[in-house]
Amino acid sequence: MARLQPGLPRTEVEGLLGTAAARIHPANVRDNKVTYLATYEITSPLTAGDSRTVVTVEYDAAKPGHTLLSVQVVLSAS
Repeated sequence: MARLQPGLPRTEVEGLLGTAAARIHPANVRDNKVTYLATYEITSPLTAGDSRTVVTVEYDAAKPGHTLLSVQVVLSAS
């Protein structure tokens, strides 16, 4: 998770998180920026027992490579 830094292109983010579990949300226009969210369910060392790690990232849809803007990580019970 520490390698997920703003400015990374989507291909690099998906290289870290995988693509199979991605759920892409519709684009948004906010503050004159076109962005979209993608949610990834991942298995990681943080995941234990009946818990799962859900990572939601925000991409800049207008920049080449759809660069990463923000990351939210939630560990929750299944």
